[in-house]
Parts: sequence; C-alpha cells; structure tokens
Amino acid sequence: LWQPKGLARKEFIRTLSGNYIVVNNETGEISGTAPTTFGFSGPQVPIVPTPVSVSADNGKVYDAKHWFKMSATTLYDYISVNYPDFQNLLVKAGMALPKEFRYNFISESQQYTVLVPTKAALDAANANALAGNHLVNFLKTHFIQGNMIFTDGNKTSGYYETLRESESSTVYSKVYSKIYIKPVIDAIEVIGKNGAPMVTVNESPKANVIASRNLNASNVTSVVPNRISNVVIHEIDTALVFGDLDGK
Repeated sequence: LWQPKGLARKEFIRTLSGNYIVVNNETGEISGTAPTTFGFSGPQVPIVPTPVSVSADNGKVYDAKHWFKMSATTLYDYISVNYPDFQNLLVKAGMALPKEFRYNFISESQQYTVLVPTKAALDAANANALAGNHLVNFLKTHFIQGNMIFTDGNKTSGYYETLRESESSTVYSKVYSKIYIKPVIDAIEVIGKNGAPMVTVNESPKANVIASRNLNASNVTSVVPNRISNVVIHEIDTALVFGDLDGK
C-alpha cells in the first residue's frame, strides 16, 4: 500500500475499493472523500489515527475508531450546481443530457481530471460566442481522461490525454489531443506553448473535489452504498484554449 510522503498539505491514497483516503499532513487528520462520522450515520468527528504496529512486513497498521465515508456526489451533480455557466455550454454543445442527469461523452468505466473554468474565465475567453465543433473542442480540452491528478505532486509531469479529438483523428481511428501538465507540491501547472505555466491550480477547497459513481444497479437498494471514485475536479481561473497550450 502506498504511504503518504508528508510533503504536500494534502495527499490522496487510492484504496483497493477504488475510493480515496485523504491525508491532511498539517493536522494529521485522515478521512474519506466525505466528512468522517461516528458510526455509519452519526455526528461528524475527525480521525487522527494512531499506529498499533510498526513491525508489519509490507506496511503499517493504524487504529481508526470512526467510519470513513465516501462522497455520493457525481460529476454531473457537482458541475451543474456549482458551475452553471460551464454546464450551460455543455448543454449548448449537446454534451449534457439534463433529463437524464448525465454527460454523453464520458465513460463510467474511465477516470477523469476535470479543469472547470470560472464564469470570469469563460467570459474572458468569449466562450459563449463559440458553437459547433469549436465549442465541443474547447470544452473537451478541459477533460483529462485516464488519470486523476491531485495537487499532492504524486503524478509525473508529462503530456496527458484530453477528450479533445486531434485534427489527425479519423472515423476509423480516434486520436486525442494531449496537453503538458506538471504536478508539483500543493499545485498543478498546465503549461503554455511558451513553456511557462498558463494555469496553476493551487491546493484549496475549490481543488481536489472527488466525485463518484454508484456501482449498485438502479433497482437495488442498499443500506451501505457501493461507490467508486472516478473523477477529481479543480476550479481554474483561466480557460484552456488548446492553441495557447503546450500540446500535441
């Protein structure tokens, strides 16, 4: 099991169930992706685990007395509630299905990092004037597929694949554009074509928001929800225009 390095303010450890444990290195508190509770549905309480063994062959054992809880928030729920301007553009582009509460361009079996521009960022990019494929490509540049990138610096720097289809893509072979992302301690830098950061995501309450999906069948009611974390969402103050980025 991967262990926190203690360098970033917060670190995110993936569990065998596909969820995340959040380690706050400033306070020592550890939680799931939702506030910890006393018992399954009791009052919120913090967990500062204490080691109970230091002699394990492949890790350490800690005593955590309370219940780790995982967020039930979906990507659609979070964006539609917190970023209505970005949501409206997704609807305009035909990428969101409001009656079904879902997006039609992402896969439930995939992981994503979503960089969501603020209203001011969208206005500065004149995003409302875009239409057709120009709007679709603009929006898809903000969705990184195959990776959940956090501000803990534990991902390597490199070109990450977006959902924007490359100009070399064909109906027979899909090719997706990549942008250069540099995860550092307590921040994520999206690099511009001049080699300098074009966007910096700092660790904050508006970053590292983890969304999940429900694994239970729609006709199954379970006392203990079965969820998996599949998206991390970061707010950005500059919209991503592919031509301005270090991309390929």
